[in-house]
Amino acid sequence: MVTLANQIAKRGYRCHLIVANAVGPYLSEVDPSVVVIDLKSPRTFLCVRKLRRYLACEKPVALLSTMTHANAVAGWALRLSRHRCRLVLREANMPDLNTDSLHERIIRWVANPIYRRADRIVCVSQGIRDALGSAMMLRNEDALVVIENPVIIPHGDAQPVAPVATLPVGVEACLAVGRLVPEKGFDMLVDAFSRLVDRPQLHLVILGEGPQREALTKQICKLGLQSRVMLPGFDPDPFTWMRAASIFVLSSRSEGSPNTLIQALACGAPVVSTRLPGSTDILLEHGKYGRLVEFGDVAALADAIRASLDSPLPKPSASWFGRYGLTCVVDHYLDVLVPE
Repeated sequence: MVTLANQIAKRGYRCHLIVANAVGPYLSEVDPSVVVIDLKSPRTFLCVRKLRRYLACEKPVALLSTMTHANAVAGWALRLSRHRCRLVLREANMPDLNTDSLHERIIRWVANPIYRRADRIVCVSQGIRDALGSAMMLRNEDALVVIENPVIIPHGDAQPVAPVATLPVGVEACLAVGRLVPEKGFDMLVDAFSRLVDRPQLHLVILGEGPQREALTKQICKLGLQSRVMLPGFDPDPFTWMRAASIFVLSSRSEGSPNTLIQALACGAPVVSTRLPGSTDILLEHGKYGRLVEFGDVAALADAIRASLDSPLPKPSASWFGRYGLTCVVDHYLDVLVPE
């Protein structure tokens, strides 16, 4: 969303970035031309009144929101403001129709009428689009459009590989990037890595921070991998790691459109990913540009890592990367936000 806001502002539009609470590592990346509106609220659901007041006062021509709970807040605030503008909702996660969580069911119940009235609903992958219509009981599925995430793609061939200071000299790096949460499947990745005993020079690096750090640390110690697995924490610039990596692995249980997979390919790293219908299988063209394994199959993941190190698959073409480039994706967003 920061990337979108920056690029839309650079096109000459007056762009405000509204946040519940203006904190976090990406705040410094907001371009000075983007006005940050800080609602100073500890919870997104408590923002309805402040956002209603903002909308009634500023009267924007379009409102773009992301994540289901924030989309519900944005939609209800817009209705209460009595201001008429184009409402575009972005959905980046696969809806879980089988959840037993009361919290998730309440969010969906509150969001349903908002989604049915939205002008457009942007889905970041075909899989999300296919599932969202029934999940939200949408009457007009024509409102659903697929627009991939805008990905900042480094030109890996044009930039020298900088050494990563924390990696021992001469080792191969198996890299993963993401929040340390169960959805990312890093526990499965560590188990798979433990089977690569025939690759003593291969080290696993998991970039990210989150609540699963302690559990992962215990798992690493239990498997005796302390000298070969690193958890360096969050890094706002993972590209140096990606250029130095011998292989990149995405082990997620679910994903919308994984930016890191695209960026790793752009940096020249072979990739292995769990097969996520409508997401990674389409992105990697069903295994053409990266090996795909079923989630939970630890042995298959280890074998795919080994095979990719020995026999890398071909790199995607420039036109493939163009689908995720800033110019193309921002054009698509402006088409739904301010149509001619």
